[in-house]
Order: sequence, then structure tokens, then C-alpha cells
Amino acid sequence: MDGLRSRSVVPVLLAVVAVAVTTVGLRAVDADTTTAALVYVVVVVLTALGGYWSGGIGAVLAYVNMNYWFIPKYESFTLEKSDGFVTMLVFALAAVAAGFTVARVNALRHQAEENERAAFDARLDAAVNESRAGFLAAMTHNLRTPLASIKASVETLEDPSAALDDGTRAQLLATAHDETERLERLVTKVLELSRIHAGAIQPRREPTDIGEITRGAVRRLRYLAARDRVLLAVDDDSVVAVVDPEMVELVLVVLLENALRAAPDGTEVSVVVRPDGDGCRINVIDHGPGIAPEHREKVFEEFVRLEGAPDSSGSGLGLAIARALVEAHRGSIAVEDTPGGGATFVVSLPNGPHA
Repeated sequence: MDGLRSRSVVPVLLAVVAVAVTTVGLRAVDADTTTAALVYVVVVVLTALGGYWSGGIGAVLAYVNMNYWFIPKYESFTLEKSDGFVTMLVFALAAVAAGFTVARVNALRHQAEENERAAFDARLDAAVNESRAGFLAAMTHNLRTPLASIKASVETLEDPSAALDDGTRAQLLATAHDETERLERLVTKVLELSRIHAGAIQPRREPTDIGEITRGAVRRLRYLAARDRVLLAVDDDSVVAVVDPEMVELVLVVLLENALRAAPDGTEVSVVVRPDGDGCRINVIDHGPGIAPEHREKVFEEFVRLEGAPDSSGSGLGLAIARALVEAHRGSIAVEDTPGGGATFVVSLPNGPHA
């Protein structure tokens, strides 16, 4: 309430000051009646930008000062001649008309802005609700699948009536273990996404052997492919960059997981790491269906799962997170065609200051 009152008082005070300063200036240059009338009308128009009250106060004060200082008999409110009365009447009508028109237009403009803001807020709320619904749907789907596998495996293992040989038991334990790791990666993605939305991603850079963390990412995804299906190619025995190792490893896990899901059985997924200027360049290459040029930006949006795209069977979060983490390093990530068919994700990471 106090803020609203101050916003309404300030334009009125400005109107008073504007008329006072104008009067002093007109008297200093010994302005004639016509000049004074024109200048006062302009002042009334300007004060009307502050609203009806400030415009009205400005018009009244301008009328009083005009009458007192610039209409004979000077320094008096007495009008000696009829033409003085006519002059003041015309001035009053012009000032009120101009001030009211400007105040009305300004009020309509403010109302239009309020309506536009309200419409924007409504669209934003709808988008947030849609995004929240999409998030819940995606999370429900992606949590239910591994949980169902884990539950089925554990229930079978606990069933005393189930006749399980050692091979079946090992297979059920491996399924439960793999699905637990899948859940762990999903939770990691959700936590990382919350950090991104909160603006809290700040790389903790240190000299990092990119080849070593790439091999670590490959080991984390052993459930998706046999070891001989992933070819790790490093151009140099030691490709070192000053980056955040945990962030870069998560980027590699996301890209490798997507590539393995997209790649047909019996094909290779290659990771090529090489020095690039003062940083490094990482290519994750698959020979799957590839990504159409018109979709190569869209795949990095949250909850996007394009048919045939690498993340089509995942959470729809991975590539969005990967791009945010790469850009936090002031790097870039893009999709190119793989010669002979497939998609190649190209990550460029510049060296940063050693934390």
C-alpha cells in the first residue's frame, strides 16, 4: 500500500516542480503571453504522462501561473481586458484537452502492458504445467521399467518354490544389478538437471586425462554392450585437458548410452579423443539410423525423444544435460553424419583455468 501511495505521489510532486521551474525560466527570459501559453501546454502534456492526477495538477498550476505572471494585469489574478479572458479560456481548454488525451493514451498503454503481462504469465504457467506434466510422465515411465525388472528378479530369487540353477540365478542377479545402475544414472540426470535449472553448475576444473575418464564411462555401460562392441580410440597416449572430470564423464556416459541404444547389434560405437588447440575434441560415433538435419538442434531439448534418435528410448533428459555441462565449460556439442550412416556427436572442450 505504501509503495502504491508513493508511486501516485511522486508524479504529482514532479508536476509541481515542473511548473515551478518552467515559470522561473519563462520569467527569466521575459517571455510573452503566446510563448508562455505554448510552453505551459507542453508542460501539461508532459505531466499528464504521470497519470490523471499529475496532469490535472499540472494544468491547474499552469493556469494559475499563466494568469498571474503573463496576463495583464501582471502579478494579479484580475483580467483587465476581455481578450485576456479569451486567452485564458483558450489556454485552459487546450491544456485540459491535451493533458486528458495524453493521460488517457498513457493509461490505455499501461492497461495493454498489464494485459500483455497477464497473457504472458498465463502462457508461462501453461508451459510450466505442461513441462511438469511431461517431466512426471517421463520419470514415471523411466522409473517403472527398471523397478519392475528389479522387483521381478528379486521376487523370483526369494521364491522358495522356484527351481533355479546357478546360471538363471546369476542372470537374475545381473539383471537386478544392471537395472539398479540404470536407476542410478537416471537419478544422477535428474539431480544434474535441477542444478542446471538453479544455475548452480560451476565446473571444478583440474588437469584431466580424457582417455582415462572415457574408459571409465565405457566401464559404467558394460550392461549395454560387450566390451568388444565399444572401440576406444585415442590419438595420443595422454590427452589432458583442464576440465571438470565428473561433468565430462557424465557427458560421455550420456553420449555413449545413446549411441549404444541407437547402434544395431554387431556394430561398433567408437570414441575418438584427440588434442584440439588448447583443449580437446571428443567424437562419439555410431552406425545407427542417424539424425535428420532438421532435428539436430531439437534433440538437445528436454524431454525430446524423436523416433529413431539416440535418446528415443531414454528419459529425454540426457542430451539436454550434456549440452548444458559442455556449455558450462564454454565448449560446444553438435551432431554430424557418420560416413556410411549413423550419427557422430562432436564435443569440443577448451582448457579453462586450473582451479
